[in-house]
Amino acid sequence: MNKKHISNAVFYFVLALFLYPSLSFGQRTGYSREEFMRRRATLMEKAGDGMIILFGETMPLPGAHFHQGNDFYYLTGVEDPGAVLILVPKTKESYLFLPQQTPREELMGGPTCSRTPRPKRKPG
Repeated sequence: MNKKHISNAVFYFVLALFLYPSLSFGQRTGYSREEFMRRRATLMEKAGDGMIILFGETMPLPGAHFHQGNDFYYLTGVEDPGAVLILVPKTKESYLFLPQQTPREELMGGPTCSRTPRPKRKPG
């Protein structure tokens, strides 16, 4: 291999490293509130009686980027750590619980959807 091929390979490798995180984070946008509600309703229809309890991911290790679990995000659209979703198929109700943030957590990670304006309308 000559120097031009090596430099091209290095360039594309570095470019891929920079683009990979942005592409993976961009996959979770554009879903409507109604879409999440439809997904939960479909799950509750299949579950029958009882309750469904789903736990979101907890805080990652220091320095790591937080990424909500796929199943939890699929049903809620919520990216907040420590969230809990309870589905009651019999009454077709769903409840979302979010942990209270300390001022430091809010400063470091930004406000959760419970701190945003009109929080009851934000999550699906």
